[in-house]
Amino acid sequence: MTDARSPARPRHLVLVLGDQLDAEGAALDGFDPTQDLVWMAEVAEESTHIRSSKQRIVLFLAASAVTSTGVLSTHVLSGVKNAETILLGMGLVGLGSNVDLRKLRAVGGRPLGLALGSWALVAVVSLGAVKLSGL
Repeated sequence: MTDARSPARPRHLVLVLGDQLDAEGAALDGFDPTQDLVWMAEVAEESTHIRSSKQRIVLFLAASAVTSTGVLSTHVLSGVKNAETILLGMGLVGLGSNVDLRKLRAVGGRPLGLALGSWALVAVVSLGAVKLSGL
């Protein structure tokens, strides 16, 4: 099926699997949307042995559609990528330290404020050390 933006006879059909969906990924190197088509697929086994929900799938497809249509500028997408990196790091730290979100909610916002304050202090001290050393 083609539409006004799809070439009638594509130069390349690019297969992109679920674990390759990355704007900087090699799968889309040299991709020209006026001449090429992309076929995105998820392996059936991946969708059955990895816990997933309908909401996750809908959000995944919506994010894919938004990033591929050019609705958001590269500047905005860069900010989203930075947020993704920070949130992923926070999640990995939480997993590594066995954080229980229910217990964290029960304690309140003080531990989070302390953690953010500590992070800011480390960042400021590190930046100061770099500036003082002239690196």
